[in-house]
Amino acid sequence: MAWQEVRRHRPLTYAHSLAEQNLETLRIEMTTTVTEDQWPAKVAEAERGRPTPRGGPADEVSGGSGLPPQDDQGHRAAAQRLL
Repeated sequence: MAWQEVRRHRPLTYAHSLAEQNLETLRIEMTTTVTEDQWPAKVAEAERGRPTPRGGPADEVSGGSGLPPQDDQGHRAAAQRLL
């Protein structure tokens, strides 16, 4: 029973971690590279959404998602459906 709960919630947990990574990347980008004139366009772009940036600190440690390689593709697909 517990294993079923883990399998059901793991894609949601993965999607949440992707959203957190994306928000952190956007926060850093907005505070370091966006001028006041660019701010409205960048906020609109962030609200519309864009692909999750790759190559951040989590990628260096885990090779991509923070999940073991055998779990990565299935959970990535499930997470994208949730987002």
